[in-house]
Amino acid sequence: MAETAPPEGLQRYQIMEPLGAGAQGRTFRAIDRQTGAAVAVKVLHLRSLGGDWKPFDLFERECQALESLSHPGIPRYVDRYTSETTGDFFLVMELVEGRRCRSASGGPEIRRSCCAG
Repeated sequence: MAETAPPEGLQRYQIMEPLGAGAQGRTFRAIDRQTGAAVAVKVLHLRSLGGDWKPFDLFERECQALESLSHPGIPRYVDRYTSETTGDFFLVMELVEGRRCRSASGGPEIRRSCCAG
């Protein structure tokens, strides 16, 4: 069985671990193989939209807004790409590490990232 090459963007970014998930997609910690920097990769799964294009429109607006902004309190835009094979859309941004905090119920510590979800 022949192996297929990953989408062009995934050749550059090595996915490491999941950071979070939302209604339309997931966010992963990754490494940029060109720079060695840690990044966050947000994935919108087109198949999961069920014909509703609003989440795609919002994802596109998020990409455009992030690309146009430059502020120390906002993750820096790095890249975006599409996998024609899977129909997934990817937004790559600076990874901003969250700090550990206790849940309101006094349960175990949880880790949050501003890029998750």
